[in-house]
Amino acid sequence: METIMDLEQLTHEELVESLSAAQAYIEELRILDAARKQSADALQRRNIQLHTAIEVSRAAASILDIDELMRESVELIREAFDLYYVGLFLVDFNRGMAVLCAGTGEAGQEMLARNHKLEVGGASMIGQCVSHSEARIALDVGEEAVRFNNPVLPNTRSELALPLRSRGKVIGALSVQSVEPEAFDETSIAINQSMADQLAVAIDNARLYSSLQHELTERERLQQAVIEAQQHALQELSTPIIPVINAPDGRGGVIVMPLIGSIDTLRAKDIMRNLLAGIREHQAKVVILDITGVPIVDSGVANHLHKTIQAARLKGARTIITGISDAVAETVVDLGIDWSGIITLRDLQTGLMAALHSLGYTLTLGSGQRRNGYGG
Repeated sequence: METIMDLEQLTHEELVESLSAAQAYIEELRILDAARKQSADALQRRNIQLHTAIEVSRAAASILDIDELMRESVELIREAFDLYYVGLFLVDFNRGMAVLCAGTGEAGQEMLARNHKLEVGGASMIGQCVSHSEARIALDVGEEAVRFNNPVLPNTRSELALPLRSRGKVIGALSVQSVEPEAFDETSIAINQSMADQLAVAIDNARLYSSLQHELTERERLQQAVIEAQQHALQELSTPIIPVINAPDGRGGVIVMPLIGSIDTLRAKDIMRNLLAGIREHQAKVVILDITGVPIVDSGVANHLHKTIQAARLKGARTIITGISDAVAETVVDLGIDWSGIITLRDLQTGLMAALHSLGYTLTLGSGQRRNGYGG
């Protein structure tokens, strides 16, 4: 009853004043609540940005192919931050240009196709960003004097250019663009710059990895070339071809292949291949296989030698075998290999004389005189 009586005793002016104070207090509470909600929303947005930046950096660090790394990174950043466009530039230090290496959307593909690049230190935001190693921001890019006016990105209202810094050096820049007029603030710049720095390190690591891979590949190639050259040299040493007489008058030449050491199946195949090549190169009519230095011949090698002799015959060359040891002779007999149609002589000197005689050359030993243009 007293409260009712108090209200009844208030004057009209006092009542209006009380109501106004109450309304002002309510409005203040509303503003504080809106600010609290705005602060909470901003905090949540920053947390999302931080989480996204960490995820982008983590994904970038897992990619070692530099081209794939740049393509994936710009797409991840654009999608994660809901941006209009993201482009990644790398510095060409020889030409002093920032060259676009990855870009999102059709605009990115178009600029990549025409090799889009910007001068380092030039009037563009990217050029200034790289030159001064600091972020450049334009919240209303239509009025930003230093921005490169790009006709393929007409809807850009905010742009952020971030230097890509690794190991104390600016290696490129990241162009981040939005259709919102005030898309970036100090906090988002710091978050994006941290992400850009980690991306720069990932790019540098990918470059280093690519360089090491190229170096390893080149080293392996050189090592393989050396091995092949050594194998070729050893092959030539193990199956040498010595031309004794070429064939200037059409009678045909004579070549000698001296064999030393054990002969396995693989070497036997090389003997056939090199011997046939020698016959072709020197137009040989007579081939001398000197096996004085061969200690033993098994069945497989004996068969290969027999096939080599047959192959030489098909190429139009006769074969003389010299220097057959007792052990090799016993092996050939025990194996039942028929060399009855092959000329076999005791040593290389006798074989050379027989080869030359078969071609019509006459030698006078010890006289120093030459007949038919040849002597020895």
